[in-house]
Amino acid sequence: MAVVESFKGASLIEGKWYCPAMPDNLVEASVNYRGFGDPAKKIDAETYDLLIAQRSRYRVRVKDRLGTHDSESGVAMRCPAAGASATAICPLKKVLGNSAGRTVIHAVPTHPSDICNNRSSVTFTTEAGAKYGQELEFESPKWRKLYRPLRSMMEGFNGFVKDPNYEALDVPGRRRCRGYAAQFLFATLLLMSANLRALVTFLTKEPTTQISTKTRTSRRRNRDT
Repeated sequence: MAVVESFKGASLIEGKWYCPAMPDNLVEASVNYRGFGDPAKKIDAETYDLLIAQRSRYRVRVKDRLGTHDSESGVAMRCPAAGASATAICPLKKVLGNSAGRTVIHAVPTHPSDICNNRSSVTFTTEAGAKYGQELEFESPKWRKLYRPLRSMMEGFNGFVKDPNYEALDVPGRRRCRGYAAQFLFATLLLMSANLRALVTFLTKEPTTQISTKTRTSRRRNRDT
């Protein structure tokens, strides 16, 4: 199940809090896209992108960040159907402002909790969702722009530092010692060695543009002779 945590009625799904009435196809979008759920519900990449975009309509939004002087520090969050800048329309909330383009919530929870019953906002403590929460909405354009290139680079470096002919970071038998501190030290030295090896490779490798220029010059001289 995609919901990993609940707080005051809101559902934490892949790092963000959402309305408890969000449709199942949006809740399980990533599960179905990656084929972890019912095979009959498998979706393609285009459908997945559309569902991820629709999720934002159900996202619980930040109203105000509470200061440390409050009795319970945290973040004031509001239902997606609350306030003049709401992204949804719900029978449990009064419609304020221009409602054009808002998503209509049909499946209202049978037993609404705080996030649904509170007219203005609900305080989410700093501990709520701390383990799985993230700033950007999962698989959104901003998320992909930030994380996908970094992930590719990190996966490549992981393979680089695990090369059995060099650092072999994933072979614990090559650093037989006890204690976290000792293991941390050896891992640091191996990573330092891998970085130095990468720098040496980069500095000693002739740029492709320079090679192409030399090749063209050599071919031109051969034609002249």
